[in-house]
Amino acid sequence: MSDAARLILLNGAFVAVGVAILRLVGIPGGRGWWPTVAGLAPAVGLAACGIAAALSAMIGVGVGLVSTGALVVAALLVAAVVRRRRGLGVGSLAAPTGQGAVGRGLELVALVALGVLSVSIARLYAATDLTQWDGWAMWAPKAHALFVEGDVWGPVFRDPAYLMQHQEYPVLLPSLEALSADAIGRFDRTLIDIESAAVLIGFGWGAWALLRVVVAPWLAAGMALGLTGSAQLIDNGAGSYADSALASFAALGLLCSFVWLSRGAPAMLALSALFLGAAASTKAEGLVFAVAAIVALLATARGFGRSLRPVAWFATAALVVPATWAVVDRLNGPGAKNVDRAALIDPGTMADAAGRVPDAAWRLLSEGWDGWTLACVLVAAAVAAACLARLWWHAAFVVLWGGAAFVGLVGVYYASVSPIDWLLGTSADRVVFSVVLGLATCAPVLVGAAWEAMVVQAEEPAPAPAPAPLRPHGSTASRIAP
Repeated sequence: MSDAARLILLNGAFVAVGVAILRLVGIPGGRGWWPTVAGLAPAVGLAACGIAAALSAMIGVGVGLVSTGALVVAALLVAAVVRRRRGLGVGSLAAPTGQGAVGRGLELVALVALGVLSVSIARLYAATDLTQWDGWAMWAPKAHALFVEGDVWGPVFRDPAYLMQHQEYPVLLPSLEALSADAIGRFDRTLIDIESAAVLIGFGWGAWALLRVVVAPWLAAGMALGLTGSAQLIDNGAGSYADSALASFAALGLLCSFVWLSRGAPAMLALSALFLGAAASTKAEGLVFAVAAIVALLATARGFGRSLRPVAWFATAALVVPATWAVVDRLNGPGAKNVDRAALIDPGTMADAAGRVPDAAWRLLSEGWDGWTLACVLVAAAVAAACLARLWWHAAFVVLWGGAAFVGLVGVYYASVSPIDWLLGTSADRVVFSVVLGLATCAPVLVGAAWEAMVVQAEEPAPAPAPAPLRPHGSTASRIAP
């Protein structure tokens, strides 16, 4: 069997796992819902199997097709038992109907283009060797170590000689790459980043699948195509960096949270926890984005009429795997020193480092605007539309998450031990991916909610004019009237 066939079968298995999870959380399987199930399944399966493989590596079972598959099956059986006691469901969400021939035609054209783009991304990644530093020095060696040794207790993750490879970084992406190596029976430096392509492709189809149940399906398909085709995301993954995968998981997680808030679909909150947990298990910055989502949900849930109890469960589910990795990383040794603790507690050091804050903030804003101008304009227009429609809580959630994520990133740059100019020059253009992509993915939901609110306001009957006050008998006006 060829390498291509083996990798297709592997990712087909991921899709099957995704379908099972979507049905377990309560996504309907009817005719109107199959596009959402089919579109979301790849991203859900990749996130779930990536987490399972990473957990296999942490507990010493080893990353492999058999061990990971067994863990996934066990988790699905437990989830099936839990679901009998407490279902989730989609709340007020409904499959789109009656979009008309023009709408269906536009959606079909966009989806065909997205399919062509997906194939092109896969071919590009399959033909790209390890030429960039992060892939060659950090992600691929970890994937090779997991493929050969199976777990994170070997020299690559513990020996001080490998400190420059950032042993403290989470291992979800290398675990997925180790699974792909196991599928073809060898470590291939050209094919090792194929799962990065799968994650980016999964984002595109997942964004379409989620957006089409809250906005016009043709608009959902167009947005998914435009965002997936961003040159920055494609080039980043093709260079074996992990930022595009991180941004993909973070954006889908944020979108699911927003759909839960606006439509009350419990299944979406469960999926959000899965995606944000995967983001936090992909890179260290993913934890910033997950915590920012928790903060935004806690601040706005009551405004949407949602209970805070599901948010507490969501936070626990999203953070349990990153917390497990933190323990494992600590047991493996002190690792590299990335944070200057004196900058957090010593007044003198804090004063000396204060200049890093405006430098980092301005550079991140500049990179976001220069690299994603159209997306930034779209987000600003969407927030303005929500405010004009007086959807204050909708706008507040998006702005709060973006603000919290931005502040968190600036804080990371402030507390880092690396020279600020070098650190910004080598990472700022990549770090902003997740913030801009997350906000841009949520922008159509803001626009759709604003449009619905304005239509409802326009259809409301105008209040009847108040009757004129009666003049009392014998008034001055009646006496002087002719």
